[in-house]
Amino acid sequence: MKKVLLIILSGLLIFPSNLVSATGVSTDKSRAKILSQSIEKQTGVSDIIKSNLNEDIYTDNTSIYLPNNGTDNVKISDLENKKDSFEIILPKEANNSTPKTSANGTIVYNNEVNNNANIALQPTNDGIRSLVIINNLSASKEYTFGFNLPKGSRLITAKEYLGAEYDTKEVYVVNEDNIITSIISPPWAKDANGSKVPTYYKVEGNKLIQVVEFTKKNAFPIVADPSAWKVTKCITSITLILASVALPALKIVKIKKYIKELGGIKMTVMLLMGTANAKEKVATIGALAAEISGITDIHDNCF
Repeated sequence: MKKVLLIILSGLLIFPSNLVSATGVSTDKSRAKILSQSIEKQTGVSDIIKSNLNEDIYTDNTSIYLPNNGTDNVKISDLENKKDSFEIILPKEANNSTPKTSANGTIVYNNEVNNNANIALQPTNDGIRSLVIINNLSASKEYTFGFNLPKGSRLITAKEYLGAEYDTKEVYVVNEDNIITSIISPPWAKDANGSKVPTYYKVEGNKLIQVVEFTKKNAFPIVADPSAWKVTKCITSITLILASVALPALKIVKIKKYIKELGGIKMTVMLLMGTANAKEKVATIGALAAEISGITDIHDNCF
C-alpha cells in the first residue's frame, strides 16, 4: 500500500502593510525578506526543505516542482503511482510574480502590483505548506487554490466524506475508488493577541477556497499555521476501512466518532503511531485502538 502525500494548504499570515514600509524601502527583495522572516517566526524552519526553483524536490516516494513564476503551477508527482500525480494552481495573488527564496527555504511570491495579499510556499518532508499573506483590510477574504487532478479524482470535504456528524474540517483528494490519496489540514488563524480568527474552506469542483473572516477589530499580524507531519501507510489503511462494506456499520460509526474526537484523520494517525502527545485523549485513542486492533492491515501499518 503506498504512502499518502500530505498537502498543507491552511497556513495563513495576515500582515500589516505599514510594517513592510517601516524599513523605508519597498524593493521586491527587502519586502520579501521581511515577509519570509515573519512567516518563519511562526512556522519554524526545521522541516523546510531548501530547494532551487524549477527543480524537483524529492521526498520519499514523491517529487515536488516549485515554479519560478507565480502564474505557473506547483507539480506533485507520485513516483510509485504516476496516475495519482496532480498540480496545484496558486491563488491569483501570486500571478506574474517572481519569487524570492529565504536562506531557510521559504519562497515568497511577491506581487508588487497587488500589495493587498501575497502567497508563500514552504516545501517540507511531507508536502507543501502554503501561506497567504494579507497586508491590509482591503485584501480579499477568499483565496482560491485550483487542482488539476487525475481522471476520476476529486476534492471532497470531510463533512461529505465522513458525514456531517463527523466533520473534521479537513479536505481530501480521493481517487476513482473513493480512497484518500492526499489530505489538506483544517485551517486556523490567530491574531497578534492570540485571539482566533474564523477561517474555513469551501470546495467548488476542483477549487479549494480558503475564507478568512478578519475584521478591523483584529490585531495585526494574524498568523495561522498547521505543523508539517510525516504521513505513513497508516492513513491508507484507515481510509480503506472507512470505505469497507465488510465491517459492521456500527463499528465504522464508532471509528468515525473517535476520528472526530481526536481531531481528524491526520491527528488520529499521529496518535496511533505515537508521534503526537495523547494527553487528555488517552481514553479516546485507547477506545479506537480496541476497535481496530483485530484488523491485520491496521496492525501492520499503524502499530
